[in-house]
Amino acid sequence: MCGSAPKVVQTDPQAEADAAADAAAKAANADAASRKKRKKGSSLLASGAEGAAGSGSSLLAGGAQAAQQKSTLGA
Repeated sequence: MCGSAPKVVQTDPQAEADAAADAAAKAANADAASRKKRKKGSSLLASGAEGAAGSGSSLLAGGAQAAQQKSTLGA
């Protein structure tokens, strides 16, 4: 019992720092992707917003139709 020395585990601090940075980057990227997906799914474009009159078409489609009917820009 008194002749054996404890085993020493040597680690590379730079490798540990690189692994921690990689793990943090992966977690941040996953969080950003989930926020982007959630934001994209709740946008008015994705949900097909109703026009002011409730005609069943989106605001963008209604604006495009109104722009085609005008012959001048200002009036």
